Amino acid sequence: MIHYAISKLAEAGIRDILLVTGKHFGGLFMDYIGNGREWNVRISFKVQEEPGGIAQALAWAEVRSAGH
Repeated sequence: MIHYAISKLAEAGIRDILLVTGKHFGGLFMDYIGNGREWNVRISFKVQEEPGGIAQALAWAEVRSAGH
């Protein structure tokens, strides 16, 4: 399922993807997805130590985007 989402983002021309996940699954996603080379994108990971919800994830993405 995550492969489909990443491939659709890549098809849309998005090259920089931030994947936010909980601490219990962070390592699994990092091992499984890797750095995004398979889709010609760059994938970064951010682990929520405690539940912060979508609002926190969007705030992190906004800060990351402003830094580029």
